[in-house]
Amino acid sequence: MRGEIDSRFGPKLEHSIIAKEGDFVLIAPNVPHQPVNLSQTEIAMAIVARTDANEQESMIPYNAPTA
Repeated sequence: MRGEIDSRFGPKLEHSIIAKEGDFVLIAPNVPHQPVNLSQTEIAMAIVARTDANEQESMIPYNAPTA
């Protein structure tokens, strides 16, 4: 991993985990989530692993709740 990433998750993205190099983050299957690069100038990179071979086919677009 490189940089700092805020992984927001939960039905309304109400939870947050900030990860940096060396950290491991697990978000349970079927939980809405959104990674956000915390830097305006630096690239953020992470290795992502999924167990669903058809992950693109089973992905459900997330519409953020409005206030």
